[in-house]
Amino acid sequence: HYGQTVEREELALIADIGGGTSDCSVVRVGPRQRQRADRGGDVLANAGVRVGGTDFDTALSLVAVMPLLGLGTQLVEKGLPMPNALYHELATWATINFAYTYRNERELAELVTLACEPEKVERLLEVVRRRLGHRLAFAVEDAKIALSAEDSVAILLGFLEASLAAVATRAEFEGAIEARLDRLNRTARDCIAAAGLGPSSIDTIFLTGGSSRVPAVRAAIARAAPSARLA
Repeated sequence: HYGQTVEREELALIADIGGGTSDCSVVRVGPRQRQRADRGGDVLANAGVRVGGTDFDTALSLVAVMPLLGLGTQLVEKGLPMPNALYHELATWATINFAYTYRNERELAELVTLACEPEKVERLLEVVRRRLGHRLAFAVEDAKIALSAEDSVAILLGFLEASLAAVATRAEFEGAIEARLDRLNRTARDCIAAAGLGPSSIDTIFLTGGSSRVPAVRAAIARAAPSARLA
């Protein structure tokens, strides 16, 4: 479909931002190429990185939602922080179910009595008891998508506690994923270099995948070839 919209010969950087990985390819496109049965020679380079939409969800959850469940709060004794491993499990799609253990419930019930902000830890205990991790994750994913068009959004958590909501801002989200954006940019630049080309040789950057709608993701890829048009 993309090749049919190209009226002249071009070099394109294809960036596919998937759920768990992102892949880049440098490809020749144009009227002459689409008539050929064998397009193998038109793929000049490939590169990939284990960064994707689920990583962005995790980062947003940790910065916007998990503090309402006690992340960053302290324990009364010795001023120690709340253990954070469980928060990372609940914020990561692949490990949410690992959080649902009786051992975690017992430890959280004890930590409620030791926390400086016990009401927050009680929320965390409720998430584990009621198996609400995936509902949290879906709410965060919706907020990520909404932040593509808004500067801030409310993450509604009424299923956990009446009227509970977290505020997520685009600036906060972009700060949380900055290191991952750098990896995306390096991958795109490496792909162009592997094709034996410089950034100015790329005519078009073609973005696909759900998280390519995130403005900061688009900008990170675009920096790899600043003069290219985005499609």
